[in-house]
Amino acid sequence: MLHAKPRVSPRVFLLLCVGLAVVAGVLAGCGGAGNPGGNNLAVTAAGVAPAAAHDPAVVGTWMVVWDTRNGVTVAPTVLEHWWPGTTYGLIVYKGTGTWIYTGYKAGGVVTGTNDGTWTAGGGQCTLWERDTNKTNSGTYTISGNVSTQSFTGGGVTQVRHSVKIVTLTAHDPALVKTWKATGVWVNGVSKPLSYLSGSATYSHFARSFLANGTSQFYSLGWSSDGGVYDVIKLPKLGLQNWATGGGVVKYLAGNYQSAIYTVVSGTLTIWQLDAKGNTLKITFTPFGATGAHDADFIGIWHPVSGTINGKSAPVNTIFNSKAGTTSTSTTYWPDGTIETPNYNGTTLFYDELNTWYTSGSTIHLQTGGGPFSATYALVNGSAKLSWTEGVNKYSVTFKSGA
Repeated sequence: MLHAKPRVSPRVFLLLCVGLAVVAGVLAGCGGAGNPGGNNLAVTAAGVAPAAAHDPAVVGTWMVVWDTRNGVTVAPTVLEHWWPGTTYGLIVYKGTGTWIYTGYKAGGVVTGTNDGTWTAGGGQCTLWERDTNKTNSGTYTISGNVSTQSFTGGGVTQVRHSVKIVTLTAHDPALVKTWKATGVWVNGVSKPLSYLSGSATYSHFARSFLANGTSQFYSLGWSSDGGVYDVIKLPKLGLQNWATGGGVVKYLAGNYQSAIYTVVSGTLTIWQLDAKGNTLKITFTPFGATGAHDADFIGIWHPVSGTINGKSAPVNTIFNSKAGTTSTSTTYWPDGTIETPNYNGTTLFYDELNTWYTSGSTIHLQTGGGPFSATYALVNGSAKLSWTEGVNKYSVTFKSGA
């Protein structure tokens, strides 16, 4: 026994097949409490599973990410009955028909274990749990690396969404862009966007997924001159690696970094566990500007010279750069997003995230100072932008390269 005293529903009670935890008192089975014998709930001898298939799609390691009870999202621990301090749990289903569930807290420290036997096939499953010496039944579906389980009994419907812990190598093209957060929920409760940054000053949030497999978080504040949330909170969080497969996106190392995602009608939705074991749901829409994006602009550009009314002038003067700026650059991404870091020597002390698109020979940018347009010419790795403000004519020449 794992507990100092008997419990009716120890810890997880447990994950029926691919993570379907069944709470004591709702074990009426698939046929309902009024249909005894029609729900395959017979309790077998300890450790002996009923004769049935062992669906190979179930075999492997799974983690619950998102639970609902009667349609309402609840904290995972509510249905999983985690051991104290648990922030995520993994259940391993072996092809031999046995399983073991392990709870973890920060740093991968084990908080408790449970085990038993399982069967699964045709969308039906059974699970014998050692802690209770009972065999329970339920239903499941698996799509790629995501399982969805629904169990109804005693007037309660429980749905669980789990991810399979596997090595992922793909990079879904639908994710390759910068996304801005539009909604945040913790265990089903709506939170302000500032919840993600923990700062009222940097109250917006964006995330990029680059085709090279790296991902960057951005906490964004309002520009002091243009009223656009483009100023990036520094220091930025470190780059993460990302990969996808079967409806799952994974960040860096660590199993709890595996998340469920969908991209529907231009909206990205991600469900994941946070470091405290809560279900974090975030919705995003594309950050970049729509329209054409001249492929010759893609990459990093450095301003090297400028003029005002045909006379040479410092680039920092033309750009009205923040005091202390010694150098700057702009990275253009194909999704219509640009990032402009400003350096004092080798120190990054100011950074902006903005948008761009092109039409004909004109480039349109949304900057901290507001919308801006200029005519451009691209020749042999050099770009010249020209524009007029009031009675003054400006031009800046850029060179490409990292």
